Amino acid sequence: FFFFKQKTAYEIAQRLVGSEMCIRDSDTTTKRLKMIAEEKHALLSIGVGESQKEEAKSLRLKGNELIKKADYQGAYECYSQSIKADPTEPSSYTNRAFVHLKRKEFLKALEDSNRALFLSKEFVKGFQRRAEAYIGLKEYKKAFISLRAVLKLDPKNESGIELHNQTRKTLSDSAIVFSEKDIDKAALSLIAGGIEIEDQVVGVKKEEEKIPITKSTGKEEKKGTDQVFDIFNKCKEEGKEYHKQGKHDAAMEKYKMCLQNLENLKKSIDGSALMAEITNKEALTYTNIAVCLKQKGRYQDVVIYATKAIDAKPEEKGIIVKAYMLRAYANSSLSKDDAAEKDWRKVQEIQPDNSEAKDALGKIQEALTKEGAHKVIDSLDEALRNTDDFKKKGNDFFKAKNYNNAIKEFSSGIDLFLLNVTPTQMKDESNKERLSIVCQLFTNRALCYQSLSKNDLAIEDCDYVLQNIDPKNGKAFFRKGTSLAKLGKTAEARASIEQALKNEPGNALYSAELKALKDKASKKPQS
Repeated sequence: FFFFKQKTAYEIAQRLVGSEMCIRDSDTTTKRLKMIAEEKHALLSIGVGESQKEEAKSLRLKGNELIKKADYQGAYECYSQSIKADPTEPSSYTNRAFVHLKRKEFLKALEDSNRALFLSKEFVKGFQRRAEAYIGLKEYKKAFISLRAVLKLDPKNESGIELHNQTRKTLSDSAIVFSEKDIDKAALSLIAGGIEIEDQVVGVKKEEEKIPITKSTGKEEKKGTDQVFDIFNKCKEEGKEYHKQGKHDAAMEKYKMCLQNLENLKKSIDGSALMAEITNKEALTYTNIAVCLKQKGRYQDVVIYATKAIDAKPEEKGIIVKAYMLRAYANSSLSKDDAAEKDWRKVQEIQPDNSEAKDALGKIQEALTKEGAHKVIDSLDEALRNTDDFKKKGNDFFKAKNYNNAIKEFSSGIDLFLLNVTPTQMKDESNKERLSIVCQLFTNRALCYQSLSKNDLAIEDCDYVLQNIDPKNGKAFFRKGTSLAKLGKTAEARASIEQALKNEPGNALYSAELKALKDKASKKPQS
């Protein structure tokens, strides 16, 4: 099965449209899923033009109309042609899965649902169609976990709630043992780790008996840890291979999967002696992402990820040195010699004989002396004052619709902030008002990214604010929600904007956007 070697969207679409010929009904569910999983690498690297997307949308809407007339064969053909035009749109696969369900072709429905989730791992409709397919296959526990994932992502999903409750009753009537806590844990792992880790999260009771992760017995904990590290190491090696091939976006996707697996493990073994090893792996992964970003010339983002590696406080000196060096290189590329000098001095402090640090410091000092521009910011207050200047310049560029220059100004302010504040200062409640200007830099830059259709970067900025500075920042939740909406993730968008309204009740802008999303959802055909 060498599908991943195919190059073009057309070839990939041909394979997907004719998938029934490549995967036999006699194959086991696990085998079929593994075969489908091999498509992911190709799907995530496809480039599709706007005309192809419009053609695909038109065919999908035509299929929706045929569904209303119960013309399932006609709908199937429309959705398959839609996939042929644009193999990267997840809703085409869930719509075709719906047709398979109507025909009681449950394995094929499962395959299309998984394809949708490969493309958008938090796609609610993908989990719901997947659950319906598992119900048809009488695999009720797997269905229940997928339905719990639906409700985690969209708690108000009425059809999901109804099916979830029906499946719970079926499990009880069948005397299938499960615990609510285990199902919750499995659903969260499924969302965070992607459906490739299904073997680690389905059949939870059996899995826990086989490889328990506990806080009481080191031997048992080590077994569970080894398994998760196997997943981590596999993703890391795949990421390295992509990096060698120059496929930096695919490599970063793998590295982010590594981080998700480590985060799941941290929750399971909180307080364990193994936390040091997990922290080292986490910091190393941040530096790997920073290396990919450096190759793409995204130096502001290199600063962010290198800073994350430093803030993780890994015990391995080599990792923290690598992080400081990456940040120094990035700041030099951004012509921020003061910041670069500060990082190189850190490298020299940790590794006094580091030749790269010695050479870089010599060059920076020479340049700064010539320009008479050597300046070190020692206090947080002074850093914030300088940050405000960048915000004002960025706002002026934004008003002129010069989004790229606005991003440069906001990024300069963010970099200055990151270099002059500690994680403790960020979390200190007494600094909340002072740090509001920094939150504005991130949310303003997010708006610029939105304006350039770089919604993933906008979401990343909003998440940074919510995770590191102000977990109740209404503007961050709102910007994240509008970015998710632009990516077609309506349920997640609504949840984020609802949180924004909860934190800032009565905000007219948030209310209007939420109403628009609800109105749009109510008009969307159910297929």
